[in-house]
Amino acid sequence: MVDGSVRQAQLFVACLPCTGLIYAEASWTQKQEDWLAAHVCLFGFLGGVPAKVIPDNLKTGITHASYYDPLVNASYAALIKHYDTAVLPARPGKPKDKPSVENGVLQAYRWILACLRNRQFFSLSELNQAIQVLVAELNHKPLSPPREGSRRSLFEAIERPALRPLPKEPYVIGEWKIERTVHKDYHIAVDRNFYSVHYSVVGRKVDAFLTPTLVEVFHRGERLACHPRVFGVNRWQTLDQHMPPAHAAVARRTPDWLRAEAAKVGLATAA
Repeated sequence: MVDGSVRQAQLFVACLPCTGLIYAEASWTQKQEDWLAAHVCLFGFLGGVPAKVIPDNLKTGITHASYYDPLVNASYAALIKHYDTAVLPARPGKPKDKPSVENGVLQAYRWILACLRNRQFFSLSELNQAIQVLVAELNHKPLSPPREGSRRSLFEAIERPALRPLPKEPYVIGEWKIERTVHKDYHIAVDRNFYSVHYSVVGRKVDAFLTPTLVEVFHRGERLACHPRVFGVNRWQTLDQHMPPAHAAVARRTPDWLRAEAAKVGLATAA
């Protein structure tokens, strides 16, 4: 419930294969930004990175589902690369490709959603605080015989040492815009606004990475430009060093520049 209106949330659930350690968090949507943010929180919760990730075939992360050669979208691929792991999406209609998380979802229904079904929450953060408490209780719950210990104790003993270390910085959530043409005016169009790159790459295809505050432009993995992100329509971000020499010379001919040049001739010319 937000501002008096009821709003439905989505539940992201992940599970490790050996110990069954469960992670869950709520988000407003299954869109790319929420999907990527949930992965960042998951790896932080684990304190490390598994050798591979087996997600569902949702369009947010997987462009084309294939057992042998799946096509992962650019933003999800960048996150996987940042954490130095691999992604092997489950095939559509093949729950045996991810049996651990199928059981994890069942446990989340039983021990998280069922416990919260009669409670009201007035923000997403409040809901996630309650979920974190229940996740901790679930992971510390003793396992059924003949197994001993809990998911958490087994994780600390078995799986934590096998995880790869986290990168120094968490992944910055953003969106990739692939193969944007550099126009003759040495700008690319992104969300109906325009950002400059060096004039030497006019006519080539470049990739843009968008965060809430920045737009970075890359060509074959090399960063060409970085601009503050602007919002609205038909706004331009142009750096002087991206201009051809003739354009730069004309751009410098501002009224103040003309007055300064006139003053070099004499007072009467300046007047």
